[in-house]
Amino acid sequence: MKTLLAVVLVLVLGSLLWAQSGMFDLGFGMSRDEAHKILLEKGFTVSERDSFYVVYTNAQKPDLSNLTLVFESGVIYEWKITLKVDRDESRIGAIRDELNGLHGDVSYWDELIEEQVWELDNGKAVYMWFSEYLTTMYIVYCESDGYWDWY
Repeated sequence: MKTLLAVVLVLVLGSLLWAQSGMFDLGFGMSRDEAHKILLEKGFTVSERDSFYVVYTNAQKPDLSNLTLVFESGVIYEWKITLKVDRDESRIGAIRDELNGLHGDVSYWDELIEEQVWELDNGKAVYMWFSEYLTTMYIVYCESDGYWDWY
């Protein structure tokens, strides 16, 4: 009985540590079904899917080009948000403020790669960067030492 209680405690604590929440109330380790339900409630629709990813759009959010969820073992491994910002400094500032509100003001600008980085718990991070001419903003939630750091 003590072993079962210890296992349950470890699982609960582990899931709390893993569940870093982000934009659109998504979190690392969230199941595909749970994420889908949350996004449908927020007006998202599926535009493309396969066994590893799902791409969503939302007609209620005209500046959102798409939201892509990537799954590993049936849970969210990473997600990417693509937004049209068209060099609108007030819109860019509002999105930065939203990210600061979610993840704290402790972020840094990576001069080499030209991206804003918010380090999260458990080796995760949020990366924000722009297309050339500041027309599109990309926000990616992923491993902080993953493939986003190499280029």
